[in-house]
Amino acid sequence: MGLSSVFFILSLMLSFGLFFYRGFLETGIAKLSDDLKKVESEFEPSLILELQATAKSLDSVKISMNKHVALSQLFDFLKANTIFDASFSNFSYDKKSVQMSGTAKSYAALAQQSLVFEKSRLIKDVLFSNFSLTSEGFVNFSVKFTPEAELISYKPVSD
Repeated sequence: MGLSSVFFILSLMLSFGLFFYRGFLETGIAKLSDDLKKVESEFEPSLILELQATAKSLDSVKISMNKHVALSQLFDFLKANTIFDASFSNFSYDKKSVQMSGTAKSYAALAQQSLVFEKSRLIKDVLFSNFSLTSEGFVNFSVKFTPEAELISYKPVSD
C-alpha cells in the first residue's frame, strides 16, 4: 500500500510538472511567433522584389560575360609565348581561329617559335605556312591556330 501511494504521488507530481512544462513551451512558441512576425514586418516586400530582380540581372550579366570574347588574354599569351627572334603583324581573329603574319630572324628561330606554340595547351591546330626569305636574311611566314575557349574569355587563364 505504501509503495502504491509513492507511485501515485510521483505520478501526480509528474503530471503537474508536464502540465506546467507544456504551458512554458506554449508561451515560448507564442513569443517566437511574435518575434517572427516582427522580423517579417521589418522586411519591405518591394525591397525584396527589387533585390530578387537585381540578383536575376546579375546572373544574366555573368552568363553574358562568360560567352563574351576578350582578346586581351590572347594578346597576353602571345606576348608571353613569342620568342625574342620572332615578331608578329597583321593579326586577325574570326571567332574560331587566329591568323597572323610574322617575321623570324632565321629558320631556326621560326622552328623554335613553332615548338613553343605546339607545346602550349591553350592553342591547337597550329599551322605555319607561306615561308619566304627577305633580302635582309629574315624569314617571313604566316601562322594560323585555334585558341582554346579559356584563352578568349574573361576568366583567368591558368597555364
